[in-house]
Amino acid sequence: MAQVAVVDLTLPYLYTPRDYQEPFWRYMVSEGPRKRRRAVKVWHRRGGKDLDTWNWMIYAAIVERPGTYYYFFPTYAQARKILWEGRDATGRRFLDYVPSALLIEKPNETDLRVEVRHKDGGTSAIWLIGVDKFDSIVGTGPVGVAFSEYAIMDPKAWHLTRPMLLENDGWAVFCYTPRGRNHGWTLWSMAQQRPTWYTSLLDVTQTRRADGTRIVTDLDIQGERDEGMSEELIQQEYFCSFSGSHDGAYYSKDIEIAEQQGRIGEVPWMPDLPVITGHDIGVDDAHAIWFVQQPTQSNAIHVIEYLEMQGEGLPTIVRELNNLRPYVYREHLFPHDFAVREWGTGRTRSQQAYTQGLRPTRTVPKMDPAEGIAAVRALLPRMYWDKGKCKRGLQALMSYTKQYDEEFRVFRSKPRHDWASNGADAMRTLALGLREIRKEWDGDRERATVKSDFNVFEDGFADSKRAVESLW
Repeated sequence: MAQVAVVDLTLPYLYTPRDYQEPFWRYMVSEGPRKRRRAVKVWHRRGGKDLDTWNWMIYAAIVERPGTYYYFFPTYAQARKILWEGRDATGRRFLDYVPSALLIEKPNETDLRVEVRHKDGGTSAIWLIGVDKFDSIVGTGPVGVAFSEYAIMDPKAWHLTRPMLLENDGWAVFCYTPRGRNHGWTLWSMAQQRPTWYTSLLDVTQTRRADGTRIVTDLDIQGERDEGMSEELIQQEYFCSFSGSHDGAYYSKDIEIAEQQGRIGEVPWMPDLPVITGHDIGVDDAHAIWFVQQPTQSNAIHVIEYLEMQGEGLPTIVRELNNLRPYVYREHLFPHDFAVREWGTGRTRSQQAYTQGLRPTRTVPKMDPAEGIAAVRALLPRMYWDKGKCKRGLQALMSYTKQYDEEFRVFRSKPRHDWASNGADAMRTLALGLREIRKEWDGDRERATVKSDFNVFEDGFADSKRAVESLW
């Protein structure tokens, strides 16, 4: 790659791409500053993907186009820790790769923003952004974006950024290691079919330093095994394998099996059957809702839709369910905190929902997360999913994982709370609620059987049984 002199500096500044990184730079430079460039870099852990992408962004901000640039991380905390405060393998700070002679002002510690002078005049601003804080910058029009650890990131950042890049003819770079066949796999598969996209998948056998030595050796990997890293995680982290379920993921294998069995496709709404919803109440997070139906005389459960609503109150949610959808509802299933009384009103959320027209509702008892996860796993093999209307919900279930302890390098028993929790928690509410409905039906059947022994069998039980069977 030809380097560029700016003032008395050479760019990239303090950085020279390695041989395996050169093709990415050639692609980005040769396409020109006003071409819609897209690049996917699936590189192994310690392969230098963030360092390389960071230096490209600095180069573009100074040499290519003045404008706004975003570097996304899954969370604000990661953006600050990994890049803003982080250092590379040599101990150099990532911020030191920004030429101080071209800084407009001191880097902004609060916004994680760096402003630099463009070589032809004007200025560029580089922002480090956590996707968990993404909504604050929507609509500001970047000309270049990068996504670090895209496979564990909420993919909505890309979907919301893409229209702005189309308008500005901007570029996007995705860099990550695999996390099973989730949205990272979907992006990689799509990109390989698009001749205008740059794609690169590099495992530890394909990356070397300037002196020819491997960055990660076989001895390094054996050390990881000896210290307890699972073989599945080694294959993902160091050999960039998309195969198998994401190590630490709860449901990814179940969703993969559903896809293999043809249970993810077109699942239309059946107007003659009622709909059950399962909710996760959003306060700081999104309010998530699953919509399901049970075909007559079938053990299957049809998942016809998934919905997320960010920052909306109960009236808007009720309107969305009752006025904007044609469904007839059998029951709305809510988590235990739906029965909590609101401060100031003295009324529970369920009471407020009833008065606003959301009925009938059921509050699912509070249970240990492990029990809820087990209930979901028992239900998943019976589910058929509408691929289009459940896309984001399926992504959430695929990405729902255990907490990872960086110090001890093991997965904890507790779920990780991130963007995927919304859909996963709503599915847990649904599974536990359906189980409660089933228990009630079994209880009704037992009581009816006892009564029939005394010749007082109630005719209504047969109708009740059919009604509940239609849900289960």
